[in-house]
Amino acid sequence: MLDIGLLSKLLKLFSLKHLWSKTLEIKSLRYPLIESKNGLPFLHVSLLILLLSLIVFLILPNSAQAANNWNSPYTNTDKDRQVLYTSFSSPPKHLDPVVSYNSNEWSILGQIYEPPLQYHYLKQPYELEPLTLKKLPTIRYFDKSNNELSGLVDEDEIGFTEYLFELKTDVRFQPHPAFVKSGNGFKYHNLEDGDLKSIKNIFEFPELATRTLKAEDYVYAIKRMALRQNHSPIYDSMKKYIVGLESFSKKVTAAFSEQLKESNRNSKSSYFPLNNYQISGIEVLDDTRFKIRIKGRYPQFLYWLTMNFFAPIPWEADKFYKQQWLVEKNITLDTTPVGTGPYYLAENNPNRRMRLLANPNYHNAFYPIDGLTENADQSLLDDAGKQLPFVQEVVFSLEKESVPLWNKFLQGY
Repeated sequence: MLDIGLLSKLLKLFSLKHLWSKTLEIKSLRYPLIESKNGLPFLHVSLLILLLSLIVFLILPNSAQAANNWNSPYTNTDKDRQVLYTSFSSPPKHLDPVVSYNSNEWSILGQIYEPPLQYHYLKQPYELEPLTLKKLPTIRYFDKSNNELSGLVDEDEIGFTEYLFELKTDVRFQPHPAFVKSGNGFKYHNLEDGDLKSIKNIFEFPELATRTLKAEDYVYAIKRMALRQNHSPIYDSMKKYIVGLESFSKKVTAAFSEQLKESNRNSKSSYFPLNNYQISGIEVLDDTRFKIRIKGRYPQFLYWLTMNFFAPIPWEADKFYKQQWLVEKNITLDTTPVGTGPYYLAENNPNRRMRLLANPNYHNAFYPIDGLTENADQSLLDDAGKQLPFVQEVVFSLEKESVPLWNKFLQGY
């Protein structure tokens, strides 16, 4: 019997690291080396293919020279750049974080948006840590009469749990035309159909700008979740816990419906001023602090806050994308995300490829320096303390079938 663990390790030498993915381990797969047929030994065809593939890799002197091969898919310029090539199996349908609920989409959105919390990359069992927060949320408990509880608290006494969030001050959004100001207003929020009519994507606008992440951006995301016209898949789960969310939803949903009737427009091209309405259980204290109050005690709530549903959405981007002429060009929040993460979406061609580029405004973030379990591969700490992201570009190519995917892998894609 031949253990292909060695083969797995050799193949890893020719691949780049997925920073956001756990290390792939092939543990127990084995192939019979030789079997008897009519009294004579022979090699399995599948094993022969694997051995020939391995030989192809081993005879290549190195990956840089491989790029000069006659069948290389990349030019000499491409080979010297820090690019990660990967794939996706089906076109993403939604890139709006309050709507998206698909693993293909989240592999992209997870590099663009940043919810308040994340999982430590190495620790097991999984452990929460701040992402855009200075520290983990401060938790306070109150009884049903709104009196604060202290010390050891009986769970039956808890009427409400309150979380206080404090943001880092160096987090900024990617460059985007929605943030460009003109006097007391915004330069590109009220464009007419004829203005910039040749624009095909947001990066063709004459000016781009940014701004610092604010507490109100996280609150605005929750407000969008509650707006029924956005069809968020987790609203019905959250309304049971976040104080005032259900009554807020009923109010804004009805008001938006009335606005759509009066304007004779659909929800994609009609901006609704959510900032004019407040959720009773959520309070913005200042630019860097906000509070969320939930019913009873629900420890799992913090784990929800690692998900893209709670990623910050700037109201400026929401209003910008509601312009009719942009909607007609399919330039919307559902196709062109606006985030604070390590990458931004530079190309969205869902039937061919999606391309991410490093966000020039990305805040300081570093690979973890500890957290490995005793039996874990210690090489996972080879990059300890290095600044993120490691690569400057990520290219996702659409590959629906496994056979073409493997053939392209052999060619060097």
